[in-house]
Amino acid sequence: MFVVFALTLNAQTITTSTVAEESIEIPRDSSATVLNWLEWIATKGIILSYNSSSLDLEEKVFIKIQKVTVRRLLELVLGTYDYEISPVSAQKLLIKIKGTKLMLLQGVVQDKTTSERLPLSNIRITNERGDSWNIVADSEGAFSKTLPLGKYQVSVKYIGYQSLLSSIDLTHSRLQTYQLEQLETPLKEVTVSPYPFADEINHKGARNKLSVNGNDPLSQVMSLPGISGSTVSGNFHVNGGKMTKILS
Repeated sequence: MFVVFALTLNAQTITTSTVAEESIEIPRDSSATVLNWLEWIATKGIILSYNSSSLDLEEKVFIKIQKVTVRRLLELVLGTYDYEISPVSAQKLLIKIKGTKLMLLQGVVQDKTTSERLPLSNIRITNERGDSWNIVADSEGAFSKTLPLGKYQVSVKYIGYQSLLSSIDLTHSRLQTYQLEQLETPLKEVTVSPYPFADEINHKGARNKLSVNGNDPLSQVMSLPGISGSTVSGNFHVNGGKMTKILS
């Protein structure tokens, strides 16, 4: 759909060759939508013809300067678009929108201290309207994204590192380096203490009988249940416990 704004020309004649070069005054430090700006230009007696479906008419544009030409004002208002203007008549300008200007954002994520690259980092890019793009860096910690000209917030995350949030005004293709700081994770204090019965061997049949710290190991072994004998004297000796019966 083509939209045409037309009002009566000012008393000064605007020729085909100079219509875009006419100087106009605007309120200083003004903010308005693209649609508002185009309508405002029309109030100065200039007919604008353009395809409204090719524009984001609700996009906000802030302009500081007070006196500009029509051409310069259109450059500021349509700065994110690739377009051309051509005079159709003494009262009319045709704005042909070719598309949105695209810029290339390239980035490298690395350790701030060692400059070591951080592979597979997570990157989130958000524009002023809240639209976002999620990217994963490659094995070398590098990434790239083609984006429309504009302002963005870039969030970079990597396990074991503090997240980084950075702003960027993408007025041209950029190569950025994002350096992350390691998280300082304090180690918890660990107390090592002996097991309550570490000085005893807990074994069936010998519990509390053999002391590891005993000064006389032989006497400790002799206290274990068992029978010993002599082939010379023919006598038997019972070790440990209480003898209740000896069979002959």
